[in-house]
Amino acid sequence: MRAKGVWIYLCLVLCVGFFSTSLVKRRTENESGIELAALREGQDIAFLSEEDEVEESQEAELSNSALTRLRELDDRIVQNRAKESAVSVNSRKAVLENERRLWEGEVQNILNTLKEQLSADQQDELMLSQKEWMKERESQAIAASRKQSGTSMEELDYSMVLAEMTRERAYDLADGYGDYFK
Repeated sequence: MRAKGVWIYLCLVLCVGFFSTSLVKRRTENESGIELAALREGQDIAFLSEEDEVEESQEAELSNSALTRLRELDDRIVQNRAKESAVSVNSRKAVLENERRLWEGEVQNILNTLKEQLSADQQDELMLSQKEWMKERESQAIAASRKQSGTSMEELDYSMVLAEMTRERAYDLADGYGDYFK
């Protein structure tokens, strides 16, 4: 008799869950219908203009070949990290060093493209900012590694900061000079 009561209880829970899900679904559909009706009537809905701005910025980014390449590299790195099975500090450091090299290659590609298209003064300015960035990257990497001084994580933190800052630099250059990558 007890088993029968448990089954009845489970059926009740499932029925309540089903009906509550149906209710939420209908409410969501109704709210969407109200928003569409308001749109048809010409009423301004704030979130639509924000979505339009996001779509426009995404279209502009898609026309930027450098940003597209960087996103593809990001995706490859995420896939490689997912496949990574080794968890030792040395293997993680090797992975980070490889990522840093990939990002440095992209930064170099961007710089080479810009060198071909910028005026001599603009090239000088870009190279000066690149040197300053390299000094800053190195000092931040050293500062991060000092936090773990004397541990196996010291070199890992150093490599991690180098890789992440190089990634950020690639995106900054591609975004800042986006007009040159159409």
